[in-house]
Amino acid sequence: MLLNEMLAQGVGPSELARRMGTIPQNVNRLIDVRHTSKLDSIEQAVAALGKHLELRLA
Repeated sequence: MLLNEMLAQGVGPSELARRMGTIPQNVNRLIDVRHTSKLDSIEQAVAALGKHLELRLA
């Protein structure tokens, strides 16, 4: 969903990294489905896109 939002907003890894105060390689890891990412890192990326993350168990 992070990658979908990046595409919808036209934001690439370099721009998202700049907004997050990190390097593009870290963003590439976040959008790589084979790499395990911590939830707080994904939440920070989503916030940099002006969104918030909601997680539910039902």
